[in-house]
Amino acid sequence: MTDRRQVTVSVDAATYEEWAAAAERDYEDIEDLVRTAVAREIAGEHDDEATFSDLLERLRNPYE
Repeated sequence: MTDRRQVTVSVDAATYEEWAAAAERDYEDIEDLVRTAVAREIAGEHDDEATFSDLLERLRNPYE
């Protein structure tokens, strides 16, 4: 038996497609993308001035 917990995140179809495309380009899969983003946030590799909406927009458009 494993000591893992599942976290479920619901996003709209457009966001899912954007995340899936980013994951396909730069990560193993969407789970890897999300784990990496969370790890970076916890480690403090973030912008203190950014709002949550800003951060989501950056995930949606990482090259802008």
